[in-house]
Amino acid sequence: MGNGFEVDTDAILTVAGTINGHATEAGRMSGTASGIEVDPLSWGLMFNYSLHPVYNSYRDRAARNLASLQTVIEKGMNGMEQTARTYEEVDLEQQAALDAIGGDR
Repeated sequence: MGNGFEVDTDAILTVAGTINGHATEAGRMSGTASGIEVDPLSWGLMFNYSLHPVYNSYRDRAARNLASLQTVIEKGMNGMEQTARTYEEVDLEQQAALDAIGGDR
């Protein structure tokens, strides 16, 4: 039998914290994109009616995509945090079971 394995839950939580920073940044970018307004006249009188709605559509799509990215990143972070907690809980349960029968790691 092997010596088992260990999981560095602190490393998992550190990565999850880093990922959380990326989620926060994606949310900030989504909010920024949503708030960008371009004066319709800046397209020029000839292109005002054709380009401005297209620009608004792309801006709104970019903001939605960034918000979706934030959600995906947050789900990944939550999964990593839950994984670390599960490893810690299982480790404690197994140690308690071994202690109950007089065993050792």
